[in-house]
Amino acid sequence: VSERAERPQPRTRCARDLRPSPRPCLSVILFLHEDYGGEGNHEQQLRRPPWRYHHTEQVKGLSLSSALQDFFMLAPGTPLWALRKVRYGKLIVRFTIYCRYETYSDQVRLYRLLLHRPLAQRNRIYSFCVVYSNHHMEIQLSFKRCPRGQDPTPAECTLMEIRVRNVGRLIPLLPHPCRPISHIRWQTKDYDGNKVLLQ
Repeated sequence: VSERAERPQPRTRCARDLRPSPRPCLSVILFLHEDYGGEGNHEQQLRRPPWRYHHTEQVKGLSLSSALQDFFMLAPGTPLWALRKVRYGKLIVRFTIYCRYETYSDQVRLYRLLLHRPLAQRNRIYSFCVVYSNHHMEIQLSFKRCPRGQDPTPAECTLMEIRVRNVGRLIPLLPHPCRPISHIRWQTKDYDGNKVLLQ
C-alpha cells in the first residue's frame, strides 16, 4: 500500500459528517500472537483518537467469543484496520480488497495477473493469495465480494503499488487506461475504480 496517492481537495466537514462512512475498498487485518500482548491491548489503541470505530463484521468459522471483528478508521479515504488474535502460526498481515458484487471475479483475475501468484483459497465470496512469506510472517492479499448494492468506496488517500515484470505486455489487458507518472511508475485503475500503481 502506498500513501502517495493524489491528495483530495480539502472539504469542510460538519459534525454530522463524522458518522461512519461507507465501506472503503481496502482493509488491513493484523493477526497477532497472544504473546505480543494479543489483540486486546492493541485494540485499545485503535479505540482512542485519532482512530474511530467504523463497523463490526461476523467472521465465519470462529468460536462465538471471537466471531465478531471490529474495524477502525484513521481518517476518511484511508483503509479500515482490524486486529485478530492467533494462538500459533505465523504473524499475518492481510490486505483485503472489497469488490462490487458484479466485478468480484474480474478483480480476482486482474490482481492474479499483476501479482503472478496462485490463489491459496477461492470461493464465490472470498479469495486470497500469499504475496510474501518467510518463517515468521506472511503477507496476504484477499478479495471479498460485497453483497449486491453495497458498493465499496475507492480510497482517496491510499492505493495499491505492485511491481510487475513488463508493463507494456499488461497495458492491453487492463480494464482502464494506463498512464506514466514517472520513468518507473504507471498509474491505472482496477474494475472498481481503485487506483493502482505499477512499477
